[in-house]
Amino acid sequence: MEQKASCLFAYYVTNIFLHITPEKKVPPFLQYIPYLPTGQRLFAISLLAHETYLRQEYARAKGLVQGAFLMADTTYPIPIIYLNCVQAMCQINLKEQKEAIHSVNSAWEMARPDRFWEPFIEYHGLLQGLLEVCVRKKEPEIYKQLAGGIISFSRSWMKIHNPKMQKTVTDLLSPLEFSIAMLACRNWTNQEIAEYLGFSMNTVKHYISGILEKLGIDKRDKIKNFVNQ
Repeated sequence: MEQKASCLFAYYVTNIFLHITPEKKVPPFLQYIPYLPTGQRLFAISLLAHETYLRQEYARAKGLVQGAFLMADTTYPIPIIYLNCVQAMCQINLKEQKEAIHSVNSAWEMARPDRFWEPFIEYHGLLQGLLEVCVRKKEPEIYKQLAGGIISFSRSWMKIHNPKMQKTVTDLLSPLEFSIAMLACRNWTNQEIAEYLGFSMNTVKHYISGILEKLGIDKRDKIKNFVNQ
């Protein structure tokens, strides 16, 4: 059972991170999680929460993360960082902005000493501007390094995701533009985006106009066709 659990873990990592639906014959992951070592089990729960998030069940996904935190009997930095990122993704969709910022800051402080940027690069789009809020102004040089990693990761992700899912996630936007696009397609007003990112209304309007122009569309409600939901 331990070997089956490890194989399924690897399979679901790939499918969930790429937003690809598992094949029907694959056993459900949940029943094998107890056979994983504790640290890996925590990471597996972050995957389940991510999968639940993709179904737009944000409160339930957040509950899975909080249950994992209660289960942890010691600190496992890598899964705890991922769990905090997934929790932040849920919180920002629930408009719990202060809580989301706290979750990302907690993950960032844990990751920062070892420069473990991978979770933030992988989750950048779904974090919907939280890296811009938490890192961009405070640590601009590190943010530039993150932005390079985000672009590289995103383009590789799209090469697999887009043909498999027949859905075109755009690679035309910068990381900051993509974050604003994610917020705009979730019906955040320009004022809400401005207050959240610490921009002026005119700056947000400028970015939205630039996004529409780059995507070749005329209405902001069409942005959702070009981003990963």
